Amino acid sequence: MSGIAVVPYDPSFSDAWNRLVAEARNGHFLFDRRFMDYHADRFRDASLLFFEKERLIGLLPANRVDDTIYSHQGLTFGGVVAADKLNASRMLSVFDALRHQLSEAGVRALVYKPVPHIYHRRPAEEDLYALFRHGAKLLRRDISTTIDYTSCAGSAHSRRKAGGKPGRSGLCFGESKRWEEYWALLTQVLVGRHGVRPVHSLAEIRLLRDRFPEAIRLFTALSPSGAVLAGVVIFETRTVAHAQYGAVSAEGRAVRALDGLYMFLIEYYQASKCWFDFGISSDRDGRVLIDGLAKQKEEFGGSSVVYDTYRLAIP
Repeated sequence: MSGIAVVPYDPSFSDAWNRLVAEARNGHFLFDRRFMDYHADRFRDASLLFFEKERLIGLLPANRVDDTIYSHQGLTFGGVVAADKLNASRMLSVFDALRHQLSEAGVRALVYKPVPHIYHRRPAEEDLYALFRHGAKLLRRDISTTIDYTSCAGSAHSRRKAGGKPGRSGLCFGESKRWEEYWALLTQVLVGRHGVRPVHSLAEIRLLRDRFPEAIRLFTALSPSGAVLAGVVIFETRTVAHAQYGAVSAEGRAVRALDGLYMFLIEYYQASKCWFDFGISSDRDGRVLIDGLAKQKEEFGGSSVVYDTYRLAIP
């Protein structure tokens, strides 16, 4: 067919898989098998490797439910992880081979979440062109708020005027190892305000932190007495500091501890990253904007980046 061989993943490929993830233009530690496999029991893995003349040029982290392949339901995003050699022409060939492989396997649809451009080491949107060429339909669009450190306009941080400088009221901001204490606060806040628990249990986030100590980091705001008033978990890549699991106690809210912590983090990562990403502010498959949350993030100087999901029918 296209000269591209499509090979189902098995553990014998784990080292080659992880090497390509580390080298790829759009690689992310989420795609490392040490991350993906922590919840392997929850998903029917359907990941694929793409070879051209025995050279590995791409990967697709994926799982299967009935006759649908997802890329990947256990990850924020996925899509084809591209080696430098996977150019536009080769990507079209990859999608030709992919559709043939999936059709032969009885798959009727591919739900595809491309890696947002802010996570690209170099531009890597050949898959978006291939999706268009194959007639994929936009299924969902979520909106995130992101600070562009490279912008000439910079980030004014208007909340600085409201919240004062970091260190206000004697607060101390910095990286922390107090995961257990913070996870208790986070769980209390999420259950009390939203009736949900963190996606990761304390044991899971500790496991992942131990596997990726330079990429998964906890930062906290401490009171003068040393109590944890607020916290944020950062998932860090070469280009992005992505904030998630932010929470603040009632005492911390009174002194705007979370605002101060975000301002600290924005300044902390300014010299080493291209982007500071606050995460999505949309719900119900992206069709509802959580307006207050979006505005809160925008007040730190952020603007919008979209996280898309496509559906590709398999003939």
